[in-house]
Amino acid sequence: MLTRSAHPARRGEGASLADVYRSMGLAVQEMASPANLDGGDVLRVGRVLYVGMTARTNPAGVAALRAAFGPLGLEVVPVAMPPGILHLKCVVSNPARDTIVLAEETLPQEIFPGLRVIFIPAEERYAANTIGRDGRVLIAHGFPGTLRALEAAGFDVVALETSEFRKADGSLTCLSVIL
Repeated sequence: MLTRSAHPARRGEGASLADVYRSMGLAVQEMASPANLDGGDVLRVGRVLYVGMTARTNPAGVAALRAAFGPLGLEVVPVAMPPGILHLKCVVSNPARDTIVLAEETLPQEIFPGLRVIFIPAEERYAANTIGRDGRVLIAHGFPGTLRALEAAGFDVVALETSEFRKADGSLTCLSVIL
């Protein structure tokens, strides 16, 4: 699925990849107006795609995702996001099967039934966007509460310097990674 960004300057980014995907034998669908969906709003956990309803993802985008992936057996679950959060993956990630990392005071854990929830401090929500595999989890450096929570949950944690992804004034943005 080539998504359509709500941000006009980002529209068309996926088009350059369409031919590459097709050359790999992949079926490619392109999202059309009025649908908008940003990859940072989509979190796959097993057979479920959680989709943050943000300023960059709208109900038509969720419907397009459901139409594309529902027939393949994936459930699409829209998630109402609190104000001030750019993307779903700015506050939650899936570092291991059946486990999510969730920043406190952001989303109710009931949205994620049957999953082990590792809470991290609300003030460290930048570090909620983790990448994990085989018991090892990559996090942003400088978030000791997140490091402790993940180590206590049994993960081998690697903290990476990510200052190049932060705003010039030192405030935090969300780095979204799709695997």
